[in-house]
Amino acid sequence: MANTFPIRRAGPADSEVITRVHAASWRTTYQGLVEDAFLDEFFDRGLDDRIAARRSQRHDDLTWVAVTPANHVVGYLQTGPTRDLGFPEYPVELYAIYLVKGWQRLGVGRALVRPLAEAVHDSPNRGVLVWALEQNSARDFYESLCAQYLTAEPIRIGRLDFKKCAYGWTDLPGCLGLS
Repeated sequence: MANTFPIRRAGPADSEVITRVHAASWRTTYQGLVEDAFLDEFFDRGLDDRIAARRSQRHDDLTWVAVTPANHVVGYLQTGPTRDLGFPEYPVELYAIYLVKGWQRLGVGRALVRPLAEAVHDSPNRGVLVWALEQNSARDFYESLCAQYLTAEPIRIGRLDFKKCAYGWTDLPGCLGLS
């Protein structure tokens, strides 16, 4: 099913749908883990602010969307320069990859990672960093794409404490067979 729709660069017109995919994915991924009140406040009441913020995102961020044959966005990947200066060997960070429930575990995530791998293919340093909550099943996805566990750090979401785990690829294109 992952090959029945294109992956394309996102544009400003995609801001609202990307934000809605983000919210829907968080709801299904973190329901029962993160407080419901946090999810309600963060995504429902703050949705318009998040859409506006996405429209004004940094120019060096790259975002790709997965689109069905009917032109519905079902997932996205956003990347840009690494925000954590503690990882100089990973100059690129995968900020977000989210899929609507029903489109997960079908190869869509791998298809979304491919343009990122292509974007860093000719770079002298192909390192890519990603952070995921310790309880997030996406960690298995990153590991299936050859990402190596690097470290964990505490993070507070709402009133609860969690650990976020850093994973890194020293050669993402090579892991996807592009080199």
